[in-house]
Amino acid sequence: MTWAGLWYVCPKNEIYWQQATLDAGIGHYADLWSPQYLPLGGQIRKTYHGHTLLTVFQDRFFSGLFDPQAPVPTGLLDGHQRPAGKRYNVYRNNVVTSLITALQDGFPAITKLLGEENMRNLAHAYARKHVPQSRIMMHYGQRLPEFIANTKQLSNLPYLSDVARLELELRRSYHAADSVPIDPGVIDALDPTALTITCFELAPSLGLICSSWPIYSIWARAIEDADREVVATAQDVLVMRPNYDPELTVLSSGGAEFVEQVRRGEPLGKAFDAAVRKCQDFCLTLIFEQLLKGGAIISARKEGG
Repeated sequence: MTWAGLWYVCPKNEIYWQQATLDAGIGHYADLWSPQYLPLGGQIRKTYHGHTLLTVFQDRFFSGLFDPQAPVPTGLLDGHQRPAGKRYNVYRNNVVTSLITALQDGFPAITKLLGEENMRNLAHAYARKHVPQSRIMMHYGQRLPEFIANTKQLSNLPYLSDVARLELELRRSYHAADSVPIDPGVIDALDPTALTITCFELAPSLGLICSSWPIYSIWARAIEDADREVVATAQDVLVMRPNYDPELTVLSSGGAEFVEQVRRGEPLGKAFDAAVRKCQDFCLTLIFEQLLKGGAIISARKEGG
């Protein structure tokens, strides 16, 4: 993102400085001879009330980007030293539009469930209240589930925020660090007593979303099969990345409790007990098969080791 082409004019008697050396953001350095003009992309060494001049100007520029009613910053000029109101409005619109597009791309199921126009309205409202906290746009939208849950117009879709959480976890899993799955033979070699006191390390790409709603069925119907039947039951969903793309697995009762205990570093025996308290019929073999198939177990160690 560059500020090249937009200049801020300092009102007389407000700020004084002599020649400033700056990076104009267009690939070369330039010397600014006139103390009247300052490119917004520059790096200024002088200070004003404890702040760099650049910070003062950028704060004024930035504050109006997410408020369509905010006036154009006073003294903003284009490259020909003409009032840059229209250019600023175009830039302001482009910034918000890019954030809306990022949310639509990052939450395809939510977009399908709401429809393009409703999603755009939701994303527009979110972008006005939540500016990016990172230059990396894959991180944008971290607070969308909370925003959805607090949007009164969506109160008739109480599952929507959990679907958004699931999509966030899919994105996080995709970008998580790589890991090497454990050799299943290591686990097979453990006797039952040793197994109960063994702690397992799970892959960084593993994620777990628990919900009171059938979020996997809802997500799958939106993304994969519009004719898919949505089961009327709560679903806990495990996110694993066996290869390049994350995959979703619906856990049976007790599965979420088991995975959460293992993830916290508890030995298998304690994790199993937590799962059985949730479901007497909990199947340890099934959950191990799912974790191994998903490449989600990466190491094993004795408790306390």
